[in-house]
Amino acid sequence: MIISTAIMPSLAADQSFSAKDLTYVTEQYPPYNFQQYGKLQGISVDLLEKVWERMGVDLDRNVIKVVPWTEGYQRTLEENDTVLFTTFRLPEREKLFKWAGPVASGRDVLLVKRDNISIEKQED
Repeated sequence: MIISTAIMPSLAADQSFSAKDLTYVTEQYPPYNFQQYGKLQGISVDLLEKVWERMGVDLDRNVIKVVPWTEGYQRTLEENDTVLFTTFRLPEREKLFKWAGPVASGRDVLLVKRDNISIEKQED
């Protein structure tokens, strides 16, 4: 998953560039990042704030923009100095980004009550 924890400490050493120079975007993806009652929350958001704290950077979650994932992904591809979190690290994306993390590992699955579906072959 993309989050800039690994690259930020090296950026902080360069006096001409700071974590404050980056644009941070995320999506609604509970429990990692989500807005509730107008406040951005989640595991990834908490982790990013801890990274900023360790770096001694005066930033907080208010600088993070919540956008649809496709918009954030496109912005990250097109705009320099943009941090997108949290997203899956896939082989086809490997060379497109500087990766840090992982924030978590896992896989997405679909669930349905057993008596409501019939799956007999892969195409189903």
